[in-house]
Amino acid sequence: MVSITKNTPVVFLLFDEFPLSSILNEDLMIDKDAFPNFARLANISHWFRNASTNYGFTGPAIQNILTGVEQDNSRFGTYKYFPKNLFTLLGYDYQVEAHESALRLCPPHICLNHQETEEIKYTKMFWKDVGAVYLNLILPQPKSFGVPVISQSYKNFWDQKVGEGVNSGTQKPIVRKDFVIPFMEPEFVQKQVEAREDLFQTFTGKITSKPGKKFYFLHILLPHMPYRFLSSGKKYDLTGSTDIIGFNEEIPKGGIWGKEKWLIKIQHQKLLNQVAYTDYLFGKLLDQLEEKNILDSALFILAADHGASIEEEVFRREVDDNSLADIASVPLFIKLPGQKKGTVSDFPATLEDILPTLADVLDIKIPWKMTGHSLLDLPSGTRERIIHDSEMNAYPVPDDLRENLLIGVKRKQRIFGKFKDWAGFRLRDERSNIFMDKSVTEFSVQAMESVQIKLDLGPRIETKPGFLPAIVQGRVTGIKNKDEWNTLIAVNGVFQAVSPIIKISDQEKILAFLPEKAFKEGGNDVEVYLMRKPFEKGAKIFKPHLIQ
Repeated sequence: MVSITKNTPVVFLLFDEFPLSSILNEDLMIDKDAFPNFARLANISHWFRNASTNYGFTGPAIQNILTGVEQDNSRFGTYKYFPKNLFTLLGYDYQVEAHESALRLCPPHICLNHQETEEIKYTKMFWKDVGAVYLNLILPQPKSFGVPVISQSYKNFWDQKVGEGVNSGTQKPIVRKDFVIPFMEPEFVQKQVEAREDLFQTFTGKITSKPGKKFYFLHILLPHMPYRFLSSGKKYDLTGSTDIIGFNEEIPKGGIWGKEKWLIKIQHQKLLNQVAYTDYLFGKLLDQLEEKNILDSALFILAADHGASIEEEVFRREVDDNSLADIASVPLFIKLPGQKKGTVSDFPATLEDILPTLADVLDIKIPWKMTGHSLLDLPSGTRERIIHDSEMNAYPVPDDLRENLLIGVKRKQRIFGKFKDWAGFRLRDERSNIFMDKSVTEFSVQAMESVQIKLDLGPRIETKPGFLPAIVQGRVTGIKNKDEWNTLIAVNGVFQAVSPIIKISDQEKILAFLPEKAFKEGGNDVEVYLMRKPFEKGAKIFKPHLIQ
């Protein structure tokens, strides 16, 4: 038990699967136009731009962060196996408001009344999760039996809101008459996605200005896959139809991206939109902390457990020479009490330095040996850093990751160009720019009835509150030499996106991600046009037959 003399409030926000390069500009600074709230934090905190995680997967990464010691894969991330952690360090002197999305390191006597007021519900959820894991192991095709996928989450596989909204008509008996398993219906997955937004808002609402020592902790699965949010918070894919497009999750070690570059670019666009939405939510948290007069006096820590890679034929989460930089480089900001001016440090920090730094700020002597260092007392000289993969193999992390970060930023800018605004954010190149945001009537168009296109959502799409059908996908038939053609997608008579004709599930298809500004409220008309590669001013534009 540690006695803490200071009354400093502590706020610790831990994101998940967050590659640092996603929020940087070509100067390796926070892109303040695209991510104003992360830039807002950087202006008043110490930003450790060269920071790296020590583990490429959530369990050991968070255990490492919250205990300050090296990890292995031999123990579950619970208080029973890790009694010496940040929660037990602060929990005797501080009131703790915590939500752990993956682990359970906070013991019941500290977090019971704050994190799990419905303990029975979570006990039931645990046993349901055990059942889901078991059934995924023994069934040849778990999905066909209605068993949920367990690779896209860490817990609560059946439903984020246990026992609510389950339609008994969609349950399928597979073991005995009184044992039923719910199907993974679209609304089921939708609830899992919505839970992240609800969780963040609930956490923000718990921040109060009441006196006393407070420790606020949130680990949230953002901007983690699946990517479903536009920068505004509106959703564009309620059923998850494009969650893993371009991605082979059957490959061991977390899956690998495929060879189709266009699909990888679409996933990159989805990631950046979700990072922008994460920035928006984070701004709401900063607003609340300022409104309650907590931010200035608080020790505020923002980090992410690990990054992720989005590049063709590269592992998304497994560490190797190609993916290491995107997985290792993560945001790390530490705002000291009373700090008003930001700094940027390229010291080779690691996430296991967070706990020693916190102890230094609060003037606590931690009663166990840690492997990290306080970032208030930076050691001189070089430092050996490593990152572990899922099998705990160690890979050296470069002493300076800035060159690797710049590679990621340049890759992003090749795909999207220099950021202007989210409303018009789209995949584009210099050639197609001559058509974007232009009326179809400005160009000569010739009918091509021999080619047919059937759009998945039809030619008339409807917006709804909180939803924009920004993904346009359709099947192309009758086309010859598909690699010689590009498509232009128009919404309400204005060109808004492009797409090559690509093979998806052995069909020739188009797939485009429309910008938010393409839509008006209510009904929107979508048309598809063809043009031979490359895009050139004055080239013929053809209109294929759009099947209703």
